[in-house]
Amino acid sequence: MKARSASTFNWQKIDAMKPFGGIRIEDNVVIHENSIENMTRDLKLA
Repeated sequence: MKARSASTFNWQKIDAMKPFGGIRIEDNVVIHENSIENMTRDLKLA
């Protein structure tokens, strides 16, 4: 997979996280009556 996706992923950062057991990606969202607010992206936390 590394060869096919080398340009897509930052393998250096991924390899650095391996000792921690992996990478978890999630967003915190608020669902309003007429919209969805992504708190993680709005606060530039990710």
